[in-house]
Amino acid sequence: MDELRKDEKERDKVSARSRLYFCLMAVTLLYSSIVYLIPHGMKDWGEWGVYHMKVLACFIAFNCVANFLCLICYDTSIKKIKDRPGLPRHLWEKPPDRFIPYLYNHSQNSRGVVMQNGSTVDQKYERNHMDCKDGLPWSYCDICDIDLPPRAVHCSTCKKCILKRDHHCYLTGVCVGHYNQRYFAMLGFYTMVSCVWGFCLTRVYLIANAWDVFSWIDFFPPYSLYRVLSGSLEFHIFIMIHHLWILFLFGFAGFMYFTCQIILIVLNKTLYEFTKKDRYRSTTSVARNFRSVFGDFWLINFIFPAQIIFRQSDDGYHWVGLKMKQSEHIL
Repeated sequence: MDELRKDEKERDKVSARSRLYFCLMAVTLLYSSIVYLIPHGMKDWGEWGVYHMKVLACFIAFNCVANFLCLICYDTSIKKIKDRPGLPRHLWEKPPDRFIPYLYNHSQNSRGVVMQNGSTVDQKYERNHMDCKDGLPWSYCDICDIDLPPRAVHCSTCKKCILKRDHHCYLTGVCVGHYNQRYFAMLGFYTMVSCVWGFCLTRVYLIANAWDVFSWIDFFPPYSLYRVLSGSLEFHIFIMIHHLWILFLFGFAGFMYFTCQIILIVLNKTLYEFTKKDRYRSTTSVARNFRSVFGDFWLINFIFPAQIIFRQSDDGYHWVGLKMKQSEHIL
């Protein structure tokens, strides 16, 4: 038990540090871009061109921070409260006939459900074989003691059951699920855009102002930090050298995450379902899949987070156009 608590504390520390680092990177990169990078790299565009590029940099930074905050603030877990320990039964359709004898005329004991003929059946087995109104099976979480709709999965890191769980993001410290997947995808997109643009501008600035007087070892952050402390290197040059490495790594990561999310949305799958060889097949169109994640007019999410205005077409409990694969049907 103590080891589990230590692991949880370590994960919380990693998440807190990564969030703090993200905020610092956003502030320092925006400041460097406005004060040094854009005026130098785009001076041929004229005064108004530089001004508009500064506005664009602020717009990208706003979307990065806004999507990041929405990602960590929107809770996509299934709540269990005292007056409703499980999910409401009216969300289900009438169960198959073979379960009627003990679903509607049974008594409870410590072993499970007692059928009319006196035999017992495990309650977990009963719940796992109950179907919701769109034909997909519900399941049951022993840890949370709660009924789970289709595509919901328990996260061992968050200690919660997540609606349409995609994966647990250790950098942000949250699970990506039904209500915040759109923000994770957009965060990946704007991270990719800001890192690629920032990398190009930083490279141009360093080549023009430091390449002739620097040796190759000066571009490694540990040595450049030593030079800053010794007073032989300007602090903003050290920040840009640090940015150059981080922008390359985060730009590649943002590209991978964004591309992966777009592919999964097109296929109407989650990363968990894809890696676990999911049991579902989708019959919906690509446009319908995007509305399920981003809501109507989903392209507007590329301009600003639009959850409040354009709601998602699915509620996280029922899935239109999602069917069980033939091999998974219970005989």
